[in-house]
Amino acid sequence: MLLAVVVAAVLIAAPAIGFFLVFVQPNDDWFVRVNGQDIQRSVLVEMLRVEKIEASMEGRRFDLGSRAFGAAAELTEDEVLRQQADLFGGLPEDDVVDIRIRALLLATEPGGDQAAIGESEISELLRRYLDQRRLSEGSFRDQMAAAILRSQATAILGSTLPSVQPQIHVHRILTADRDSANLVLQRAEAGTPFEQLATAYSLADDDGDLGWLPYDALPEHVADYLWGVEPLVTSLPIEEPSEAFALYVVSGRDTSRAVDPEHVPQIEERAFEAWMSASLAEQEIDVRLDSSMLDWLAQEMAKTRIP
Repeated sequence: MLLAVVVAAVLIAAPAIGFFLVFVQPNDDWFVRVNGQDIQRSVLVEMLRVEKIEASMEGRRFDLGSRAFGAAAELTEDEVLRQQADLFGGLPEDDVVDIRIRALLLATEPGGDQAAIGESEISELLRRYLDQRRLSEGSFRDQMAAAILRSQATAILGSTLPSVQPQIHVHRILTADRDSANLVLQRAEAGTPFEQLATAYSLADDDGDLGWLPYDALPEHVADYLWGVEPLVTSLPIEEPSEAFALYVVSGRDTSRAVDPEHVPQIEERAFEAWMSASLAEQEIDVRLDSSMLDWLAQEMAKTRIP
């Protein structure tokens, strides 16, 4: 009789155990661990699901392969930042998160007197926003808090940067392909003024003058080259991240020049990236994002039906 009871219990429990192992347990497993703090697979799935839905709403392509790694990196950075929040004013309070959410929701509503929108209308906007993206309110608030903390850190790090820095005066002609760039280079070497070539051939709607730029405001892929290039020498064609080809010229150098306010956000962002890169190297981080994990992610994302 005891054996029969045990067998019956196993038969009854088996489906529940199987369901747990197949559907529940993988979501609870961690895929990133930062200093002993786990980030669960379910958090990554929810983030990617939102991106997939928003891409569909905006008519953009969603690439799970590339975004899985990008989203994992962002979640890891957010956790590193959260653990060091005291350096940047602490975690944002609930009322600060509420203000950020309200601004985001109102920005999604075209027209109307936004100042007259009450709490009940905000609650309805929030419900619709979350339903469209199949996102929980708790996860949404966590995302907003992470964004606020990142902004705080960027502003504080940026405030330590000097307002006067060495700069170079940069010019660029952007062309569609290497052959076009070579043609422009030939005419530049033949003596045609740079501004004239930019007006005639550049894909950018300007005269090619990018202005005075400190190092951290230069395009990253050519920053080191431009910082040391000889003045008034037209560069060879350089492939851009956009796959276009560009010619560059540095027309002047200034060892002490006030930074244009237009370039401050980019410089602040570079300062944050440098801090984050150094901080990541100091943390104990474990990542589980192998082929089996990606296969599981693909299966989970396949369950997301786009309206």
